Amino acid sequence: MTKRFYISKVAIKGDNKKIINLPFDKGLNIVLGGSDCGKSYLYKIIYFILGGSEAPDEEQSVPESKGYDTYYLELFNTEKFITVKRTRKTNSKCYFYDSDIEHINETTICDSFSKKKLSQKLINILGISEKKVLNRLSSTGTLTISDIKKLFFVNEDDISKETKSPILSLQYSEAARGRSVFKCLVDENVDYSLYENIESNEITKVRESSIKDYIEKQLANTENEIKQAEEDILKLDFKESEIDHIKVKKNDLKIIISRFEKNMNDLTKKQQDIKNELDQNHMLYNRFQLLKTYYKKDLERIAFISEGNTHIHNLNDLDCPLCGAKTITEDIMDYDDVKQAVEYERNKIHSNMKDLENSISDTMDTIKNLEEDIKSINNEIEINIKNYNLNIEPEVIKNETLISKYIEYQVLQNNKERLVLQKNKYISDISNIKDIIQQDDSKNKELKLDDILSDEDTQNNILLLEKEIKSLLIEWDIKFASNNDEEISVEFDTKKCDIKVNGRDRSTFGQGIRAILYTAFLIGFMNYCIKNKLQHPGFVVIDSPLTTYKKKKNTNGENEDLSKETHNLFYSSIKKLTNEQIIIFENDDKYPNNTENINIINLEHGLFPIN
Repeated sequence: MTKRFYISKVAIKGDNKKIINLPFDKGLNIVLGGSDCGKSYLYKIIYFILGGSEAPDEEQSVPESKGYDTYYLELFNTEKFITVKRTRKTNSKCYFYDSDIEHINETTICDSFSKKKLSQKLINILGISEKKVLNRLSSTGTLTISDIKKLFFVNEDDISKETKSPILSLQYSEAARGRSVFKCLVDENVDYSLYENIESNEITKVRESSIKDYIEKQLANTENEIKQAEEDILKLDFKESEIDHIKVKKNDLKIIISRFEKNMNDLTKKQQDIKNELDQNHMLYNRFQLLKTYYKKDLERIAFISEGNTHIHNLNDLDCPLCGAKTITEDIMDYDDVKQAVEYERNKIHSNMKDLENSISDTMDTIKNLEEDIKSINNEIEINIKNYNLNIEPEVIKNETLISKYIEYQVLQNNKERLVLQKNKYISDISNIKDIIQQDDSKNKELKLDDILSDEDTQNNILLLEKEIKSLLIEWDIKFASNNDEEISVEFDTKKCDIKVNGRDRSTFGQGIRAILYTAFLIGFMNYCIKNKLQHPGFVVIDSPLTTYKKKKNTNGENEDLSKETHNLFYSSIKKLTNEQIIIFENDDKYPNNTENINIINLEHGLFPIN
């Protein structure tokens, strides 16, 4: 199988238009924006380039898109770039360049394909083998890009529909085809060419020999894979007896961290309250100092009046220099009255200053005590943080390492169990080649819709897929009204071709839950394929997985939307999936709290420049 590609860039061009370049990374990418910002337009561009039958709407829906008529999709697989180009014309050719977008020019060599041949080219690029699938129960056809896109693309309309299966179209005539495509990817050993008519004994013998050779090769490969799985399990050195201890430790640490956070919140609040009180006392102290300055100025004024009174009292009687009249000092002011008034005012100010000094002293004592309190709280905060860093955080890291080891152990064990089942099946098939061919010929005549996904191999593979979906729902901490905090159960209903949770059909939940369950199916299916080395492009494109709807209640009268905590857990979980690519289109109010290891493409100002 070829190495998986991931989308590394989307470019939109037009004559005399500014080029729009949108870079994508391996891992989690989130395209954020409000209504009418161009998110859906960008989704349609990616879908169209990868074999969609209809180009994005003309500029009537997005006026700024007028003149932008050429779309580029850059793919990368750690070794080389491939760029796919399509124009807005629905029936136009598609061009493939062995180059990144930046280095494409008029001389760059490319292959061109018509719409009819585009599907097979894209399937080969995405690492999917050419296969036969069922057209109907009585005939076969060739796998197309439209068949597999249901399993790694979903738009905002389909993701929450009550009647929308993740693997089937709404056309009943395509029910057999959808199931057979799903089966081909879940179990790559399926060959629907066996359902074609067999006419001669010689052909039967050739088939017997060919099938036996094929099964023997698969058996040898499976035995080698089992041996490798056993070696990997031994290297991991994980004991199942540790599982209960890990779960208990996780709960204990959760309680300890919760207490730590509460204590830190309490200390921080207390610290802020004291700071506010300290600021008030500093302000009061400054006002007291200003008042003290005013008192001193008043004393200086009174001293000046007292001195003037004394000087005037000591003046001799003088003749007026203008008229020569006698000036008698005692007629100007009463010395004793002034002296008495000055003395009274001075004593009053001194008394006030004494009270003020006491207030200043008290305020300084209060400031000192508050500063000591802050110092004490800061010290307590520092001790708590130091204790967390030295004692709590190492235990958290240690336990998370054990949890990761446990998850890896489960994956290895599940893979080994699958391989052992597959090995036993191959051994049985080698002994019963003729019976298998007869059964295949009988299936060709008597195949029923429910039979497509009902065989033992497919059921075993679906069990592994269900585990992947369940692990995601547990990580996202989705709340279901029917599980009462007990462990949830996940089942893929092969008749409705959709998942059930706790025995309840996805269609019976509210729109928000339906959308997140659809998302869990697509991401879980991708994880299942990658872990089991099965065919899958290695990326999913999901529109509005977290957007909750409150327009109406579901059929049970409930309105099950998603909490903010679920949004954060959702992003924290899927951003750890670094071996694959997840592209999320979401409203700007679903911005992740922590953007580390997330490529954010913010369309706050729109996809296209405003003229």
